[in-house]
Amino acid sequence: MFKRTLLVAMVTAFSLVATAQQSEIDLAAENGIECYPLAHGVNGLGSKREMVIPPFTTVTTTFFDLRVLNIGSDMVNVRLKLFDENGIQVDSETGMSFNAKFSASNNPLRKSDGTGAAVLNSFEIGRFRFDNNSTSYYSGLISWQADRCVTEPTLSVEASFVLYSNGSYGTRNLMVNGGKPF
Repeated sequence: MFKRTLLVAMVTAFSLVATAQQSEIDLAAENGIECYPLAHGVNGLGSKREMVIPPFTTVTTTFFDLRVLNIGSDMVNVRLKLFDENGIQVDSETGMSFNAKFSASNNPLRKSDGTGAAVLNSFEIGRFRFDNNSTSYYSGLISWQADRCVTEPTLSVEASFVLYSNGSYGTRNLMVNGGKPF
């Protein structure tokens, strides 16, 4: 009798955990966030989300500036993929600079070989600037990944296209996710 009671209690506990995980997954999905099982037999769920960076251009008197704020409570990995006008992924860091929490050693640029990701802790800001000093057209993807099922939007991204002319700057903001966190 004890074994049967213990077995029923274990099945009930596993069922409650599965139901709670499914509720988390459903809530995350409502916010456009994908939750998935962690790799290598690790117990739990991870999550990720990706957004398009609207097309932008660089010319000799402009640069592209991207500021990323982690508004969530979890540490996230941030990846930035850039593509030229031919759809070829940008691997070269020529003309790129990283500030705030982004740096050469905490670099968000995702290369075609799969390397590249930066870590942002809660309420940290990373800044990426692209100034290749030639006329080119680009677009991109920015994504985050966390080691638990995050159910609320996590990154706030502000992008600007900055023009320098006749000794002054003009700025045009590019809306990533309509200006809303994702």
